[in-house]
Amino acid sequence: MFKKMRPIYVIFNPHTTGGAGTLSMRLGKWLTTNGYETVFICNEITDSNNYADIENSGIRAYCWEKSKISGKLLEKYMDGEKFVFLTYNLSAFIFVERLRKHLDIEHSLLYNISNTAMKYGKSNIFKLFFKKIFLKLDENNSLIYPSNKPIEINEKFYKISIHNKEDKLIRLPIETSKFDYEAILKKTKTDSFKVISIARSKFPFKGYLFGLIDDYNKISKKYKNIKLTIVTFGEDFDKLKDYIDKLEDNVKCNINLIGQTSYNDLKQLIKASHVNVGMGTTLLDAGIVSVPSIIAKDYTYDNSSSGFFHMNPKRLSATNEEMSTFYTYLNEIISLSEEEYIKVCKETNEVVKDLYDINNVMKKLIKIRPNKKGQILSNTELFIYKLRYESTTVFKRIIKDFR
Repeated sequence: MFKKMRPIYVIFNPHTTGGAGTLSMRLGKWLTTNGYETVFICNEITDSNNYADIENSGIRAYCWEKSKISGKLLEKYMDGEKFVFLTYNLSAFIFVERLRKHLDIEHSLLYNISNTAMKYGKSNIFKLFFKKIFLKLDENNSLIYPSNKPIEINEKFYKISIHNKEDKLIRLPIETSKFDYEAILKKTKTDSFKVISIARSKFPFKGYLFGLIDDYNKISKKYKNIKLTIVTFGEDFDKLKDYIDKLEDNVKCNINLIGQTSYNDLKQLIKASHVNVGMGTTLLDAGIVSVPSIIAKDYTYDNSSSGFFHMNPKRLSATNEEMSTFYTYLNEIISLSEEEYIKVCKETNEVVKDLYDINNVMKKLIKIRPNKKGQILSNTELFIYKLRYESTTVFKRIIKDFR
């Protein structure tokens, strides 16, 4: 008997910036290492370091215009090859739906890594339209989630109940490592206490950086040895830099603002830190090197946090429950004894291994199968979406009146 050919996995993300870029690298690296041919396609290289890391992971990486993707894939692969596409937002997923006319797509997945990725439609008409799309994707096992939070948000927004939630819960995968007691012990002997935060300069999405700076300004008056490193770049970088420049000289001299950084250099910066403040994949990046994290909230400029990651490891961004401030949790972790701090570091490392180990997560992901073969959305639905979101200014103005 002939052995069944494995499908080619295609990770399609229009850009290469942020957590989606590093996630693509992790997914692709595991697939490639485990014998799946993997392709990463973007339309624009917005982070050259992420793109280089993806290429260096053994993934075939291409930057192609949308109009050329199907033709380029057909040039590189034999007729009859099957593809599995992975996308991170509805716009990219719908683009892949159109590619079905040219490519044999076995399955297409939308990894709902953004808490707002499926919240569409301000008017009742468009909300119903997107609810129908959402339900079709859900029924076909095309929607997967990194945590319970986007599931809860989608259920509340569309007033529905998502079935088989546990099967669709694909936690953000990461390659884990052993707890290094000696490295943590050595870090407790250093003179300074280092805080790190890694986020795109995209506000208000990562506006918590301003709240962190405010709380750092406050806590640095109490602890003279505390240092803050912020790794960030993006369209709003200058806004953050200007905000830091307004601080007193004796405060801003201890804030290290770093721009675009390779993933390997990023790992070393995290490893040298005592605590991370952030959300999403940065919590996992810190966890694998046993650095505790304080969970930040998205779409806010304040200092809100729901506590330490190791105490609520299924949440990758802060919730409104039991909210306190960065100052509170920074003060708490700085005040720990050496023994207590090492214990927190170990617990952080263990929860990442328990929930996010890439081998367990990816074995679950590749088992997901569609309930229906072929195109999921109707041509009418694809046309309406294109008219509403991809049409000329004149058509957009007409459609806008119906929102």
